[in-house]
Amino acid sequence: MNLVSICGQSFFETPVSGGDFLNFELLKNLHNSENVYLIINDITFLYAKENLKCNVLPITDFLNLNKLVQRYIFLIPFAFLNSLLKITKILKEFKKPLILYSSGDFICNILSMVIYKKRFPKSKIIIRVCHLNENPFKRKGNSFSSSLFSFFF
Repeated sequence: MNLVSICGQSFFETPVSGGDFLNFELLKNLHNSENVYLIINDITFLYAKENLKCNVLPITDFLNLNKLVQRYIFLIPFAFLNSLLKITKILKEFKKPLILYSSGDFICNILSMVIYKKRFPKSKIIIRVCHLNENPFKRKGNSFSSSLFSFFF
């Protein structure tokens, strides 16, 4: 069975979160890389291509949202929506059950995985969450929408 790692939340040229680092370490240590895929934003694509032996599939972003998010945090929901649509489109190319892996509880990763699992119920979903989510009304440091979705998932 093929493994597809989904990393639609990556908005930097290299991995920055603990979950992303763990994801890259996992992918580096898999021996049969011809059946392993990584779906990642185009901004991180080159880093992934140079450092991993798996098949790297870029999430294209014609509006350049992935880069703009670094300066304008309010664009995160739009970048996530772009990632969700593109990941879902990429997954449509796979015509069989998959093992789907996400390095975090990001809406763009999770919803695309759930949509795929509805189509192929024998698919397996693995989500690595490296934190506890506080109530979104109390959580500091993130936007309310990010906190709400993270708490919900």
